[in-house]
Amino acid sequence: MFAKWDLRYIEDPKGTLGGRERIHALARKGFYQDVPYEVFEFFTRMYIPLSELEAVMLNASKSSYGDAVDKYIEENPQRVQYWMTGEFK
Repeated sequence: MFAKWDLRYIEDPKGTLGGRERIHALARKGFYQDVPYEVFEFFTRMYIPLSELEAVMLNASKSSYGDAVDKYIEENPQRVQYWMTGEFK
């Protein structure tokens, strides 16, 4: 929504609307033991700024999730490299 329209967050000094939200990757107990450790590390490093996530979701609504993800990967090679290896280049 924010990527499509010029929206803004309203002031909420009493916290009526709740606080900041986060998305976390959850896995079952023992997941890290059943997959290569690199997979586990990938999930611990994966982070997408909210504005970028909103843009990906908007792109997906216009095309497909696959196309939107492909475009994000193409436009953010350094971030994806970090997710994959833990190294900044």
